[in-house]
Amino acid sequence: MKKALKIIFITLLVFYVLMKIFNLTGVLNVFTVNGISSEPNIKANSRIISSNFFTPKVGDFIMLKLNDTLTVVHRLCARENDKVEIKDGILYVNNKNSDEKLSLMYRYKMPSKKFVDNQIYGRIPSHIMMQMEENDTVYAFLSDQIAKELHIESSRIIHKKGVADEHIKKVHHKDWNKDNFGPITIPVGKIFVLGDNRDNAEDSRYIGLIDNSKIVGTVIYK
Repeated sequence: MKKALKIIFITLLVFYVLMKIFNLTGVLNVFTVNGISSEPNIKANSRIISSNFFTPKVGDFIMLKLNDTLTVVHRLCARENDKVEIKDGILYVNNKNSDEKLSLMYRYKMPSKKFVDNQIYGRIPSHIMMQMEENDTVYAFLSDQIAKELHIESSRIIHKKGVADEHIKKVHHKDWNKDNFGPITIPVGKIFVLGDNRDNAEDSRYIGLIDNSKIVGTVIYK
C-alpha cells in the first residue's frame, strides 16, 4: 500500500513540475477568459489552452501579452502585407470576405415587443449584456446565427461610413468606425486582430496594430 501511495505521489509531483515548466516556457498554458469579446466561440469565464509550439495561422485564436499585467485572446485576422478593410460591418482581407464562414456576435436594436414575441430573452446567456430603454427599445448582443434564425438581421446596429469613432480616430488618425474601417495595409512585423464579438472588443480597431512579438501562444483547446 505504501509503495502504491509513493508511486502516486511521485507521479503527481512529476506532473506538477512538468506543468510548471510548460507554463513558464509557454509550451502549454491554461488561461481563463474574462469578458465576452470572443463570444460566441469562446465563452466568458471558460478555460482555454494555448501553446507557443505552433505557428499561428490567419483565422486562429491567439494569446497576446500586451503588457506585464494584460494578456488577451483575439482572432488573428491579417498579417504583414495583407490589405484590411471593414465595409458595412464585414471584414475583407485582400478583397476577400473573411467573415462568411465564421459565427460572430453583434449588437442588435429592436422594439421590446419584438424582443418578447420572439422569445429572444431566452436565447441570451445570463452573462451577455442586454439593455432596455424607457422608449421600449432593447439593445442586445446576439450571435449572427440566432439573429438569422429569428429573422432579425436587419436590426443589427451598423455605423455608417464617414461617421468617425473618436477612439478609433485617435489611434489610426482616420475618420473610421467599427463597421467602416480602412483600407489599411499591415506593415512588416505587425498583425491585425479582432474579437468575434465585433461590437464589444478592444481589438486592433481600438488599440492599433499589434507587434508580432506580443504573440505568446496559439489557442489549441477552447
